[in-house]
This record gives sequence, structure tokens and C-alpha cells, in this order.
Amino acid sequence: GVDAARIAPAALGLLVCATSSPDTLGPATACRVQALVGASRAVALDVNTACSGWLFAAKVAHDWLTTAPMGIYAAVVGVEVYSKFVDPADRATAALFADGAAASVLGPVPPPEGLTGFRLGSDGTLADIVLLPAGGSRLPASAATLADGGHRIRMDGRAVSGFILDVFPQVITQALDHSGLTLADIDCVVAHQPNPVLLRRLAHDLGIPAERLVVVGDEVGNIGAASTPYALAA
Repeated sequence: GVDAARIAPAALGLLVCATSSPDTLGPATACRVQALVGASRAVALDVNTACSGWLFAAKVAHDWLTTAPMGIYAAVVGVEVYSKFVDPADRATAALFADGAAASVLGPVPPPEGLTGFRLGSDGTLADIVLLPAGGSRLPASAATLADGGHRIRMDGRAVSGFILDVFPQVITQALDHSGLTLADIDCVVAHQPNPVLLRRLAHDLGIPAERLVVVGDEVGNIGAASTPYALAA
């Protein structure tokens, strides 16, 4: 956070909180984080793109910094409290999802340093393969949704794994092509931590040496939007 970055909270001009388990539907959880850290000058907002949340939030911060005055920084927070939404009887989700938080501070750096490219995407047709069905405006909380377990995480594990197996190699290839690099040029691969077994399998199939792959899922589980920044700090 700001202590590790050796800056004062007042130097933050933006605070983006990536989470799919917010404190409340409103206001943004980022507003509560802003108050807790004393970042009174920071614009505070949430990004909810589930496990990819930190990367989307980093993109928001990166683009915001391009027009910000010099000496202003952005905090990108990833945080999840999945333990409040898992069904202990559902081993497919209870054994994977966990609680966690991590934060990064972005600021101006001279070229060619910094974040040099983003490749983001979405597929709304798969919105129902992992979700919290109830509690929003589409299916508000009621006695019926409580009885039906609608406030617990539901996941089609096979469909999620299939999506990851399909998309992960594409993203790696696109990132390398964009940068004019090959896997041999990469010293460290840091990815979201959906499942350590699946992550290691993907890396092996792509030819990523085990010693160059960061895996923290064995330690903390799938902590959603906090996974990538936590892995970066590992």
C-alpha cells in the first residue's frame, strides 16, 4: 500500500477497488477504503469484474494517470470476502474460494518502464457459469431467495475450466506478440490463481518453466480480484 510505496495518502488522486463481494450495493467499497486510509483527495470508485477485477482496475488507473498532474498516484485494491458467500456443503466452491486483499500503487515512470499494454475482454454469454444469483436488482433478497440458497456462490466448474483452458493460451500469445517477445524472454509469469492444479497444467502445456510461474493458490485459495496483486507481492 502507501507505506510500501513511501508516499502519503494525500498523494493519492485515485483509489480503485476491485471486488465482487462489496460491503454494500452502495456506496462503493472504495469510499470506505478511502476513509480508512485517509486518502481525502482521492476519487474513489469500484470495479466489479470478478477474478479479473484487479487488471481492469489497473487499466482504469493507468489511463487516468496519463492525464493526471505529476506527483499524483493511484491505488488499485483487490479484495474479496468469499467466505460469506460459499456454501460449506458445496465442495466445488468451498474448497476453492477464500478471503484476501492486496493493493498496489501506480505512478508516473519514465519510458520504457511501466505498464506497456493491456489485453482485456468479456463474454456476457457465460455470465451464469459462476455467479451469486440473488441479492441484486434482478433477484432481490427475499425469504424465497434465502431458502433457495441464492446468496451462495454457484459455479459450473467444467465450464469455467473449459473457458480458462481456451482463453489463457490466447492471452499469453497476444501479450507476447504485442511486445515482440517470446516465452524465452519472460523471467516471471504472474496470473490470476483460479486453481493451482489447473494453472500448473496450463503453464506446462505452454512451455512455461515451473520456476518462472508464480503460484500462491496453494497458500490462499482463489481470492478473486486480490489474486493477481497478492501474487505480484509474493
